[in-house]
Amino acid sequence: MTTIMLFGNKKNLLIILFVIFFSQNSLSFENKILIKLNNKIITSVDVKNEEMYLKTLNKNFQKLEKKTIYNIAIKSLIRENIKLFEILKYTDKIELDEQYFKEVIKLTYSKLGFNNEKEFLNYIDETDIDFETIRKKLTIEAIWNQIILRKFSKNININEKQIQKKIENLKNKEIKSYLLSEILIGIKKNTDLKKEFEEINENIENIGFENTALSYSASESSKIGGKIGWIEEDMLSEDIKNELATLNIGDTSKFIKIPSGFLILKINDIKFFKNNNNIDEKKKFKEFVNIETNKQLNQYSNIYFEKIKKNVKINKL
Repeated sequence: MTTIMLFGNKKNLLIILFVIFFSQNSLSFENKILIKLNNKIITSVDVKNEEMYLKTLNKNFQKLEKKTIYNIAIKSLIRENIKLFEILKYTDKIELDEQYFKEVIKLTYSKLGFNNEKEFLNYIDETDIDFETIRKKLTIEAIWNQIILRKFSKNININEKQIQKKIENLKNKEIKSYLLSEILIGIKKNTDLKKEFEEINENIENIGFENTALSYSASESSKIGGKIGWIEEDMLSEDIKNELATLNIGDTSKFIKIPSGFLILKINDIKFFKNNNNIDEKKKFKEFVNIETNKQLNQYSNIYFEKIKKNVKINKL
């Protein structure tokens, strides 16, 4: 009696109950289990959230076909969860101290073209994704990188004499710097590389470099369209430096062989500046070492990921 008085009459009550029932069943239908990774499930809601996250990091992402967006989101979630399985072997806390996280977020918004954290946060406020989701995802990636560093730091080989020689050559020299994006192609068994290269080149032509990076690149930079930022020419390997020297702004390189696969680069911009004899040699040395270390660690990261992926049962339902 009380309920009927609240809603007016029995007819209205039935309508309301029908709407509630229909809505609940619609939600249940939409949120389907799509994939099982060991005992972890990925649902259609997870995929939709991942799509929103990727759109936040790359504005061009939403220009892709729905099926392509869906497949990229699935691939991204599988990659993230495989890394999470490995992380949870070492810690049950997916968190970073605040100072380190500030460094991670700074690196992210810089690559996306924002001048400061405030600009980035204002941009996030205008999107459909919340900052805590971004924090969690960046934290997973940062902890993964820490694990790779601990596992493979002893394997890093830095040629200090070669770096010192490069620094000497920088004095009173015009320095060329590239704003680069990358697509990293890992080597897999039974892969027709010629066919894959043709597909990648065709995609770059049709949907652009950034969206092709999202679809094909094995590097984490794929989520931001392959952007890796400004790199001085002398910090690149000879093979890459020689290849880029033949290109102009907007050009894409051929496929360059590297230890963990193949690399294709795009020059987004070029700038020049004049060095002088007052180079801070310690600072410059550290920059060279960091870039070479990161390059080698990225290669180990991709190789190690492919190794642990083999032990994960991936069932698409």
